Amino acid sequence: MDIIILCFFRNLYFYPITIPIFFDMPVRKSTLIVTILLMVYSFSPPGASFLSAENRKADSLVRVMQSAVADTTRINAMVELTLADRSKFDTVWIDSIYRMADRIHFVPGLTRSLNLRGGYFLNRGLFNKAAPWFRKSLQISIGEKFKPGIVKAAGNQALVLMRQGQYDSSEKYLLMAIREWDPSLGKGLQMKIQSDLGLLYMNMGRYEDALLTFMPVVFFYEKMKDTLNMQTIYNNLGILYKNINRFELSYNYFSRVISIRNRQLNSLSLTANAYNNIAILYQDIKGDYPASLPWLEKASIFADSVGDKMLYYKVLNNIGNVHYKGNNFDRAIQNYLEVIEKASELMNYQALTGIYINLGSSYVAVGQYNKAGPLLSEWTAKAIQARELKYAQIGYRGLYQIDSIKGNIKSANFNLRQLLWITDTLAGVEMHNRLAEIESDFRIRQQAQDIEVLKKDNELNRVIISRQRILGGGIIILLLVFIMSIIYLFRNTRRLRRLNKEILEREKIIEEKNHELLRLVQTKDRLFSVISHDLKSPFNVLLGFSEILANPEEGMDAGERDKITVLLHQTAENTYRLLGNLLDWSRAQQGLLIPDPQAVDISEIVVDVMKLLQNLLLVKGIQFENRIGPGVIALTDPKALSGAFLNLINNAVKFTPAKGHITVSAVKADGLITLCVEDDGIGIPAGDLPGLFSLDRQIRRKGTSNEPGTGLGLILCQEYVRLMNGRIWVESIENHGSRFYFTVPGLPD
Repeated sequence: MDIIILCFFRNLYFYPITIPIFFDMPVRKSTLIVTILLMVYSFSPPGASFLSAENRKADSLVRVMQSAVADTTRINAMVELTLADRSKFDTVWIDSIYRMADRIHFVPGLTRSLNLRGGYFLNRGLFNKAAPWFRKSLQISIGEKFKPGIVKAAGNQALVLMRQGQYDSSEKYLLMAIREWDPSLGKGLQMKIQSDLGLLYMNMGRYEDALLTFMPVVFFYEKMKDTLNMQTIYNNLGILYKNINRFELSYNYFSRVISIRNRQLNSLSLTANAYNNIAILYQDIKGDYPASLPWLEKASIFADSVGDKMLYYKVLNNIGNVHYKGNNFDRAIQNYLEVIEKASELMNYQALTGIYINLGSSYVAVGQYNKAGPLLSEWTAKAIQARELKYAQIGYRGLYQIDSIKGNIKSANFNLRQLLWITDTLAGVEMHNRLAEIESDFRIRQQAQDIEVLKKDNELNRVIISRQRILGGGIIILLLVFIMSIIYLFRNTRRLRRLNKEILEREKIIEEKNHELLRLVQTKDRLFSVISHDLKSPFNVLLGFSEILANPEEGMDAGERDKITVLLHQTAENTYRLLGNLLDWSRAQQGLLIPDPQAVDISEIVVDVMKLLQNLLLVKGIQFENRIGPGVIALTDPKALSGAFLNLINNAVKFTPAKGHITVSAVKADGLITLCVEDDGIGIPAGDLPGLFSLDRQIRRKGTSNEPGTGLGLILCQEYVRLMNGRIWVESIENHGSRFYFTVPGLPD
């Protein structure tokens, strides 16, 4: 058997305690739960001669519980006692109601106790814990076709989703509640759902819809003189007008909340909210933070007196914001830390983001960068994820200041770019919102005027409405002209920005083309220099010796004539090779050398090149060794590969002394074949290595047998290797030979 003990102490808060006891005496099933109410009253302070209506109602419900015979009556009384002031009850009391209702399958008691359990968590901001209880209540109500339960559970679930920012889902549940409502459930429940729907529209920024939804609710509560709900709806209207920057109307509605407060705890909590909202009104619309401080102090006192912890720490956070704006950062830090320490579980994600970022900015202001940096980094990222761009703007500004002071230039530039991006985004959003606010403000003004007119005489209404239509038409025309002007300016600004961007892009392209053209001109000049220098010498030789041969009077013997003939042949051969290199290089620069990749046996290419250079090797007595065996297959252009080998081996022959040694080898790894042409010749000076493959630095050296050099062979090699998607490099020590490496793609396994 459960004994539920209610203790009333001086502050009249209820503390339920459930104690299981077992009796051996037989009892009726309907009396398995015996409710013993121990009411311990403390004497009121001297001069106090009243009990609030709230307490009188509680006493009445206690008497009903004591005298009730039926369990259903007792359950209903317990539910009503909880609703009288649910902040005085914990989950143990509510679970006792649920167990009693479940034992006799009393559907109204089951659904109401589940809604109470969800409401317990909802009032504490624990939305994820509240939602399952409302869903369970809704499931039972739908299964039992219990309309009151469906309407209330759907409305409560909508509130949870609204607090979580899931507005579309919240609207679906509210519309479900409206569909299921019928007159037998009472007009008050309908007005409660409609009030919640208006609150949802307000959160969605649909201010006109919110006002139209709120107004019938206002008329109903005023007619019923329901002061508590009047405070609630006035508070919502004050927030609505604050959101559209109507200071006077917003202030008037918040003042109405304060003026009709009574001694009920919920009323005092709404009063505290009104004080807090007036403070925010001064901050957001007037930008007057010092003027908001007295209102916040009043809100703090009321919130603390009713034990509303969530509101109290919300107010404390707002006081911290006042200190922050007033550059009293030490006080601001103290407030923020207290809120984080004692109320972080009660705050929603948006509020927590603002608190942590303001705390980090305060640390920056007082020079505590080691504390500020990690805090701002973490919560600025979270602000971006949650699309809280105003907080992200503050965070990036703080991070930019920290990195600038510490000299972290790269990080500072990144944070500055993010700050500028967010600032531009917010400016665009602000412009869009401002236009929407102008339109909504106009419509809300018109609706408010129409509603006031409806309260007057019908004849006067027709006259006023007629005038309002004329005025409204003019205002609409002016508003349309204004909006069109804004749109024109906005589009014109965007067009100018686009044109500027295109001009900058074209200038950049022109500049790049100029650089490319300059490079081509310089290349042309260098090419002409090579042609004029390197072709002039062999032609001088050809002309000189041919002139001697053409003159029979020289009296030259057969041996000398044969020697001149050999020299003429070598000169012609070198000149032909130079022209061939020039032609291939020119074609490469024009993009006329198109690679034709195919499977190539590298050893065969080397053998073909050796045949072409065999005479040169024999003249100098150079030993040539091909270490690439058959079966080493590359996937490349055979002409490009042959050209690269021809120039590299010819270069090695030129700079290797008589009786020297040249080796060609290959290594395959990671899908690439690395080829090497190695000689033991005179090597390359270290100062010549950086410009070896560039036309910018023409390096002309004669070979070991005074062979002329053009400097184009290695440059052409580089072009061949580029065509084969490879790279080329050299390792050389002067007087100790050279190794030229280049890579080609291997045939896939």
